[in-house]
Amino acid sequence: MPWPLKQTKADMPTVHRRQDELVQTGVDTLDAILARDSGQDGTVWTAGTTLRRRQESSSVMFWKGHVPGYTVDAVKATCYVGCSAVQLANKLKDPTRLREYDATIFGCRIVEEVDVPSFTTIQFWQGVPLFPATAREFCVLTAERRLPGSQEIVLAARSIEHESVPHNAAYIRGEMYLTGFILRPVGKTSCFVTALRHVNMCGTAAPFVGRKADDMVAIAMNLQRLFGKPTEPNDLPVTAVAPVSSLQRPAPHEPPPDASTCANCGKDISHGFSRHRCIVCHHVLCGDCARHVVKSKQWQVLRMCNPCAAENVANDQRTPPDKSPVRVQRTTEEIAAQPASQVSPTALLVVCAVASLVVWMEWPGHALVIFTVGLLSLFASIAHSPSGCASSRGELVRSR
Repeated sequence: MPWPLKQTKADMPTVHRRQDELVQTGVDTLDAILARDSGQDGTVWTAGTTLRRRQESSSVMFWKGHVPGYTVDAVKATCYVGCSAVQLANKLKDPTRLREYDATIFGCRIVEEVDVPSFTTIQFWQGVPLFPATAREFCVLTAERRLPGSQEIVLAARSIEHESVPHNAAYIRGEMYLTGFILRPVGKTSCFVTALRHVNMCGTAAPFVGRKADDMVAIAMNLQRLFGKPTEPNDLPVTAVAPVSSLQRPAPHEPPPDASTCANCGKDISHGFSRHRCIVCHHVLCGDCARHVVKSKQWQVLRMCNPCAAENVANDQRTPPDKSPVRVQRTTEEIAAQPASQVSPTALLVVCAVASLVVWMEWPGHALVIFTVGLLSLFASIAHSPSGCASSRGELVRSR
């Protein structure tokens, strides 16, 4: 039965528990990350792509998972790394190297070592600030497991409360539901890495702070950059592919490329420059049967055969006229007769700018309520003041 992760900070384990209870919490966290990766806890994974992956790397795969009972989705990225699983696990457990492959973490330190053999530690992670949003921080419990049968190594972490790491007013304490790595050996000098993270950034600007998709792909790419990609053929798994004959088979509508006669008039076009291919029917024709030049931004000349061009013109003529309603232009007298707006566009723009600033600054609850009430009062006074109406009418007259 999968371990039910805690969804509130009030249910988080604290240091007031005994050492054996914290070790058991680490064991449950390891079981949870294995169940989350395989989908045994009900997580539904869907393959996705990110801009970073399309531009820079094609060997990193990205997945997005919907976890039942959570409003925040989990993400994971997989890749092959040219390093053995044991060596990579030792490097990933080093807190001083966390910043090298995870660009979202600014600093990391070990607060308490609960159990050294199982790598059960309590660590404090400080996130990189993303201006103008407030920076995040995490206090997590880490654990490690080495499966004897498959030689897999699992590293997992989840949020925990610790008296030595009190909440800082300058930061927002995020909640790490689950994060870690699953290292599966492939060969002597390579392994298959699964980086998984399920985190709630909290705060009002959490969707802007947590660029989770690109961050997970960046972590996988940094692991390949730091520890190398697998280069030996024996280190990569063998995958079945389609035969070459099926991959190089031309489309059924496309004629063979060695056509030496015009498809329309039968003229010999094996010699000379009067050899063109229609961009619609893909037939090879002579210059007389493909007189229509298609404008494009390419250097080569694109041609359309005469039958396709005639059919294109006929289709344009059969197209029904546009029956959309015509926009009637209002006269100056109608604009003058219309009552003036109570709020000028400048005031509305200022209010929207200040509201977005409040969201990004992520002020505390009482300060946000006071500021919002004052802003609404100012907005109501401007809307109902005679000077605001006069300025709005003045702008309308000047626009005329």
